[in-house]
Amino acid sequence: MFCDSGWAKMSSLQGKIRGAYIALVMSTVVLAIIAFSDLLFLQRQVTEGEIVTALNDAILEMRREEKNLFLYAGERALADTDRQALRAQQILQREGAALRESIGQDEQAQMRQALQVYREHLRQWQSVAAERRDALHQDLRRLGRQLYLVVESASTRERHLLTAVIQESQWFLFIFLVLIGLSIFIVGRKLRRAVVNPLRQLESGLALIAEGRFDRLDTPSGDREFIAFTEALTACSKSWRSAADVCCSRRSSPPWGFSPPVSPMS
Repeated sequence: MFCDSGWAKMSSLQGKIRGAYIALVMSTVVLAIIAFSDLLFLQRQVTEGEIVTALNDAILEMRREEKNLFLYAGERALADTDRQALRAQQILQREGAALRESIGQDEQAQMRQALQVYREHLRQWQSVAAERRDALHQDLRRLGRQLYLVVESASTRERHLLTAVIQESQWFLFIFLVLIGLSIFIVGRKLRRAVVNPLRQLESGLALIAEGRFDRLDTPSGDREFIAFTEALTACSKSWRSAADVCCSRRSSPPWGFSPPVSPMS
């Protein structure tokens, strides 16, 4: 038998199974955290795309109402144009941090300044003299076009960025599944060597003992569980063989006080 300190230092089948399980769980958790972070980044890009789309819609509506203003010079068209310009200003002020990847800080500052000047020109539209309306008209068109070009460029960049992020997410999902499958294969291979193969060897040894071909079982593994089992089974096998030998010897010897009859001499 092994001493307690040597027994404690031996490898354990339970420890191997527990270690394989922990390794599989930890690798799955790490990959899941990375996948979740990638999904959060994708969600942020989608949200930013929605903001860029809302800003683009506001600028397009502003330009559409601007054309109505130039055609009909009505107060309703003027109010609608100013309302859309105010909407674009509010989006820039509220979502400026989220738009930094699509629209830089310098471009945002230029857009805010252009929208401020644009709205000032709109307020002057009704009070300005007729001979100055053409110049004001040209300024409004120039500012509107500048704003449209900036937001259209931002929309294009955002679409390209979102497409790239989706492709990266697809590749990451594929790599994630491959790594999970590889982890399961490695853990299964380790457990096969640590558990399945020793159990098969143990099964073969038990079959030989059952046939009475030998009375000692070789240890199929260095794990203490297998060693304890084989040692106990070997001791039991020896006890069974000793008991069987004693029983056989008793059956072959005559009972006490009894001698076989002697045939008379002829």
